[in-house]
Amino acid sequence: MAETIANWFVTTFEGTLAREWIVFLVSLLPILELRGGIIAGFAMNMEWLPTFIIAYIGNILPIPFILLFIRYIFKVLKKTPMRRVVEWCERRAEQKSEQIRKYAYWGVFLFVA
Repeated sequence: MAETIANWFVTTFEGTLAREWIVFLVSLLPILELRGGIIAGFAMNMEWLPTFIIAYIGNILPIPFILLFIRYIFKVLKKTPMRRVVEWCERRAEQKSEQIRKYAYWGVFLFVA
């Protein structure tokens, strides 16, 4: 599925956008993320290192905004038909919060290492 969507981006926008922008935009999408960006770069015959760097930046860029605005986004979504999904996500996060606090040091250690 990721390959199909990435190839659609390539065939649709290759003449109008630079290859680097296509990789970046594909990497921003939640479904495709890094994998889709790399597939799109290879489909356009880009070198592997620039493809990986651009896809990685595109994949990481939304994270600070999500962390900053997730409470506001949930507040807005609770007023829509997505209310049950949002409440489920909040309950699940609350259930896992103690486990995350307990192993936070080791999780960060392993992630950085």
